[in-house]
Amino acid sequence: MEILVADSVIDIKDLTFKREGRKIFDDISFSIPKGKISVIMGPSGTGKTTMLHLMGGLIRPEEGTINILGSDVTKISRRDKFHLRKDMGFLFQSGALFSDMNVFDNIAFPLREHSGLPESIIKDIVVMKLEAVGLRGAMHLHPSELSGGMSRRVALARAIALDPKVLFYDEPFTGQDPISCGMLIKLMRSLNDLLHLTSVVVSHNVSHVMHIADHIFILSEGKLVESGSPEEITATREDRAQQFIHGLPDGPVPFHYPAGPLSEDLLSSNKDIARKRRKRVSDEKS
Repeated sequence: MEILVADSVIDIKDLTFKREGRKIFDDISFSIPKGKISVIMGPSGTGKTTMLHLMGGLIRPEEGTINILGSDVTKISRRDKFHLRKDMGFLFQSGALFSDMNVFDNIAFPLREHSGLPESIIKDIVVMKLEAVGLRGAMHLHPSELSGGMSRRVALARAIALDPKVLFYDEPFTGQDPISCGMLIKLMRSLNDLLHLTSVVVSHNVSHVMHIADHIFILSEGKLVESGSPEEITATREDRAQQFIHGLPDGPVPFHYPAGPLSEDLLSSNKDIARKRRKRVSDEKS
């Protein structure tokens, strides 16, 4: 399946990526539309977070191109990549707040590092970003004093501190209670529309995604198996997409990771098992 659109911010073409000889992505092509919230979904181990790392230029693919905001991150220099990332915001799954800084300084950090603005203007920007996520009153608290939902919102305020054009979310709903999830959904939608962002969300939470997504991509077994609006995805007849969306235990996505006969491992020593694994990986690479 190849999904390419004209008005796009990110274009992925013929992407192949391997890890330890195993193909995580096998000749994938698709585009992220401008100004929309696009969600990448799929079973655990599909490589959803890996896809974000590829888009951000943190790792390189074996083959293919990743064009983001007019630059191919697989080919540009480290210096150019550094400047390009100023137009990208990242909301990490853990929040990744600096534990020894208070909320104000966490959000001010990227501004102090990259903007060159005077402290008086940085202060005003931080206050406005915190107001946008409803936490202006918490600016002097430290991460250890925040709830899980508050930490995620502070991390979101930091992610938009430099007014990025593209915002990446890595499992934003993980570990959040229903109220916090509701707040995040509202924030993500309003920020995307008000700031004219293009948002890319990695998530496996089907119910939350259906409330927020403009477009959904489903990955499975190294391929893009389905793409469309929430309504189109819900109505899909594609077997792997159906299994994931409806949480079916039986289907084309197997329960067992590929392995040889159970009897071989039971009768083999640990060294034999390790040797067979190395041979299998070597065979896959060749």
